Amino acid sequence: MSEIDEITEEVRLFFEYQAVFCEKLAEGTFVVADGSANPRADLSNYVQSHVLACSSLAGLSFLWEVLEQPTYPFGGSDTERFICFLHSLTSNPNFARVCTPFLYYALDKKSAAKPDGVERYFRSDLFEKWVRRDNDYVQHVVSRDPLQQEVRDLYEECEHNNPALPDAETLRNPDHALFTFTYAGLIYKLYRNAFAHTYHPSQQTTQFGRPGEEMRVIQQSGYTLITEVSGELITTTRQSVDELGNATIRALLDIPITILTAAVREGASIVAQLIVRERYLPYGYDKDVEVRTKA
Repeated sequence: MSEIDEITEEVRLFFEYQAVFCEKLAEGTFVVADGSANPRADLSNYVQSHVLACSSLAGLSFLWEVLEQPTYPFGGSDTERFICFLHSLTSNPNFARVCTPFLYYALDKKSAAKPDGVERYFRSDLFEKWVRRDNDYVQHVVSRDPLQQEVRDLYEECEHNNPALPDAETLRNPDHALFTFTYAGLIYKLYRNAFAHTYHPSQQTTQFGRPGEEMRVIQQSGYTLITEVSGELITTTRQSVDELGNATIRALLDIPITILTAAVREGASIVAQLIVRERYLPYGYDKDVEVRTKA
């Protein structure tokens, strides 16, 4: 086996072990050195598994960028690299779809402080075409969400068929907005950032998805609060409200760990192929630690 083949296998196994570890954490089957099960609570296992999976994907996206030299639509950044990397994977085409409930409710929230709202024509058509639901807690079908170009076409049609809106009611950069509201963009915002920076789930996510299930979006107009009073569990349903006290609808994203670990495995396979093609493994930044003077 050549040196490149050895390096390629090491890279593949490194990320495979991380994927397996994440799955065991999420399932609660990880066993520590003394033979006992991980003593931390289920939520902590969930957080840990998603932190590690997103860190693996971030690392793979860097290797992919160095080896593949992709062209970025918005100039390139850590955020854009992560999202474009997930968009390039074929194991889950839903990564590149626009999450229409999140986009709609973001527009709706932005509209609360403006008399006529933001993008009212586009917002209305977006709701009617992809977001409308009949009942609370009904799962939004992710696979029916559109790709960016289809939403862009709807946006341009609304612009063409309706009076021009003032700048205060118009999206600054529609293409970038659609890009960040793809499922890959939401994974970066609500999972990679929320977990890694605060070590806590975003309030716009749920943790009901079990390993092996598909990712989902749930739209709800309230939430259930469970409290214990004198040893008895009391369930209370409350209405979601905005800062002004108005009733609102919330969209919640649920990404089972196996969605992320499948991406880790495919990403590792892609990087391994690129290493073979380019005949080298990037070692990252190799700058000395420096001291600086005042002048």
